[in-house]
Amino acid sequence: MKTSSEGSKQEGQPVAKQKLDVPRIISAGRDEDFPGSTIFKTQDAEGKIKGYAIRTKEDGSIEGNEIGFSPDGSEKTSIQKLNESNIEMLRDKGLLEKFESIKKAEQEKLEASKRAEMAKKMDDTKTWLQRLYLQGTNPYVVQQAEPNEKMYIDEAIKSLKVFSDTDQISLAEDFVKTNSSLEKLHYVMIKLNGTAFGKKLAELMK
Repeated sequence: MKTSSEGSKQEGQPVAKQKLDVPRIISAGRDEDFPGSTIFKTQDAEGKIKGYAIRTKEDGSIEGNEIGFSPDGSEKTSIQKLNESNIEMLRDKGLLEKFESIKKAEQEKLEASKRAEMAKKMDDTKTWLQRLYLQGTNPYVVQQAEPNEKMYIDEAIKSLKVFSDTDQISLAEDFVKTNSSLEKLHYVMIKLNGTAFGKKLAELMK
């Protein structure tokens, strides 16, 4: 039989917090069924796979869907919209913080990839412009066109179209700083006169 002092001692002890079952994140990516969302697949201690389509609204709040998967995770079996209590549960388990961390890393990776892609396109454009420049002849002298002339012109124009007028203008300004032959610059200007690059080149050569 417990004494009153023993009973009061037990009553005074803090109640241990219930340990939350935190599943591990096994993948993160995109899914055309959930535009604007990052899809996180999680797996709990029992091996059950569950997914969350998480997106951030304009006001900064979180919304999304819970996705049920087949045992092997290959097929969606159910989709349910997350309510506020579901989102709070994800926050309590620390999953929202992990989701945001992964999402941020993926976004940074995507932006870095885009920057690298644009840098490559800029290098390619400069290469075609330089080839066209070296091809340059006096436009007032009647000569037979070089075999590669049309290809250089077409590729230069196609490359320039990737960039905005502002970028083309900046490119033209740099181009005249690194190329000094007025004859060849004039040739490039005439061949590319329909582009913002060519128009800026004409302005710079006045």
